[in-house]
Amino acid sequence: MILYHGTTYSRAKSIVAEGWIYRTNGNRAVYRNTEPGFVSLAARPIEAAEFAARAYLNERLHNGTQKLVVFEVDVNTNTVALDKKETDNPSTEWAVRHPEQTGPYYRCDTDLPRWCVTRWLLLQFVSPQDRWDFIDERIELKDAGLADQQWRRSLSALQ
Repeated sequence: MILYHGTTYSRAKSIVAEGWIYRTNGNRAVYRNTEPGFVSLAARPIEAAEFAARAYLNERLHNGTQKLVVFEVDVNTNTVALDKKETDNPSTEWAVRHPEQTGPYYRCDTDLPRWCVTRWLLLQFVSPQDRWDFIDERIELKDAGLADQQWRRSLSALQ
């Protein structure tokens, strides 16, 4: 099953270095309503990008980066479950503005090994408004002029 996980650039580098997309815990939670113990996944890359943007808002206060990463992951359907709370009541700005083009959302109660990542996309923005304009206006990342070749397969650039 192909799903998407969004994160900040610095966390993406940690994922590659440590070899895992770790479940959220009290130390890694960046959204106030995050339920600990899960890796959050989205069916749509644009929504994973919004979750990454939220993480960025918390992290940028510390390091100033304006980069987000969306990981495409191939996970066994037995390792993920529908995130009913998020699917039934989405918290993303994207879902508010485009309710007919949202979800579903999933969660995994185990850490995901790096080898689940099939490809990744780096998004870099000039300003916070630029980032939100991108998320607000795009139905799918491919519609933003991001052709397939901009998705990367090798993780070496994140090392």
